[in-house]
Amino acid sequence: MFLYFLNSRPLPNKKADWMLSIKNRPMESFEIQLLEDHFKIEPLENGLYRILEGENKLGVIYAEADGDQVVWETQDELDYDFVQQIGELITEHNM
Repeated sequence: MFLYFLNSRPLPNKKADWMLSIKNRPMESFEIQLLEDHFKIEPLENGLYRILEGENKLGVIYAEADGDQVVWETQDELDYDFVQQIGELITEHNM
């Protein structure tokens, strides 16, 4: 993705490029640790990530652009701070 400025010359948009890169990652499950808890992350289509604790599905999260930041969102009943922390760990894993 590019942002256009003045002469319509494309300028790189690092946040948009990052958003595209997470949406195009291979879909292999991985594990992350948050404090003493371990979670299995299952990448889904279009940048969605299913969060599991053991065999229990906790919810699905996804990254959204918010100005110059990436904010992690969910439509499930998960705590906002938890979603952000898990999202940051997913970001670290994907780098």
